Amino acid sequence: MTVQKESLDSSRYSCALGGAYATIANIERAIPILHSGTGCGFAQTFGYSYAAGFQGVGTIGGCNTPSTNLSEKEVVFGGENRLKEQINATLDIIDGDLFVVISGCIPSMIGDDVEAVIKETKRENRRVPLISIKAPGFSGNSYTGYELALNALIDQFVRKTKTKKGLVNILGIVPNQHIFWKGDVAEIKRILEKAGLKANVLFGEGIEAVKKLSSAELTVVLSPWTGIEPAKKLKERFGIPYVVFPRVPVGPRDTTSFLHLVGTSLGLSAGALTDAIREEEKAAYRQLDIAYDILLFKFPSLPFAVVADSSYALGITRYLTDELGQIPVLVIITDNPPDEYRDVILGGLSKLSSTSPKVIFEADSYNIENILKRENFAILLGSSMEKYLALDMKAVYLSVSFPAFDRLILDSSYAGYKGGTALIEDIVNLVSGPI
Repeated sequence: MTVQKESLDSSRYSCALGGAYATIANIERAIPILHSGTGCGFAQTFGYSYAAGFQGVGTIGGCNTPSTNLSEKEVVFGGENRLKEQINATLDIIDGDLFVVISGCIPSMIGDDVEAVIKETKRENRRVPLISIKAPGFSGNSYTGYELALNALIDQFVRKTKTKKGLVNILGIVPNQHIFWKGDVAEIKRILEKAGLKANVLFGEGIEAVKKLSSAELTVVLSPWTGIEPAKKLKERFGIPYVVFPRVPVGPRDTTSFLHLVGTSLGLSAGALTDAIREEEKAAYRQLDIAYDILLFKFPSLPFAVVADSSYALGITRYLTDELGQIPVLVIITDNPPDEYRDVILGGLSKLSSTSPKVIFEADSYNIENILKRENFAILLGSSMEKYLALDMKAVYLSVSFPAFDRLILDSSYAGYKGGTALIEDIVNLVSGPI
């Protein structure tokens, strides 16, 4: 995996510790224990969780996250005793189904033997469900941390269970990093259940969902790259095949393609999905038909730009182009995908119904601003970092990617059949008024 090493102006993601922390904290009754510096927990809460539409964290997270709060003393003498002390204190006062030590930069640099501390704790109390994740911030970004967390869960906690027919693991949607993740996983789950399948989305069902990772018939990765390594691990350890749908599906056309991929991969007959697809498409296109007049007056094939990570940039751009008839001029991909996956992203943005957009891979906010200034567009979908630039350029602006400081996001979603309708509403509402 290629890791971006140069410094960034206003990064579009957190570090590996942030991705691992957000993943564990948002699994119900999974208790993160940060083995890190004093400021790491606060940095993840205020700079990562709150930057994702002020949506906060899970049951145990934010200011009540257990942490070793390592300081100069531990840098000199080691932090293993402090870690054991914190684990025991956490077990004494917090009720959970799984406790996860997430190690940051300091213990990785000073060489703390976290595994030895965990083994000793387990010897003293064999019933403690305790695992560890090595996620120093310098090992990668929040997408890396998400994969490190899933890999640790698969290696240290998940055991082989009986395969459940129709159960599908959904990977690739990173909590907080994907600012609509709560609504997205709920909508993907709803769609699959409508088609007679069962989605295992990890978040919202507690530890049982983690255990069921080994029970699935299929794993689907909703990203061109994030989640592929854990999917490979599930295949190697438990024989679960996986497929990649390289984007979050937005709107009826893409969502139907997603369902057909899942159905084909599971060996379902075309008729098994027909009723669900017909009903969902009818409802989605009915809403689009109702909105057609206002779209014609307000958005008659306007040029637009997108600044987002690869999976959301692909989904939104394809929907606006192929189903709303807007004109894509520029897509800036912000998640620094490894080089070996970039052709997939470029391919997904070249097979559109109209002209293909200019595609640039860039995470630096200063560079992104300069790139945008050189283009002409009427609509800009990006992060809140682009908001004031868009206003200066007299463009319609909507936050759709991290960070989003200008909107509260609870269960909003642009995924699935209903997601396209929600995106239309949000864009039109920005300029609603007398015609």
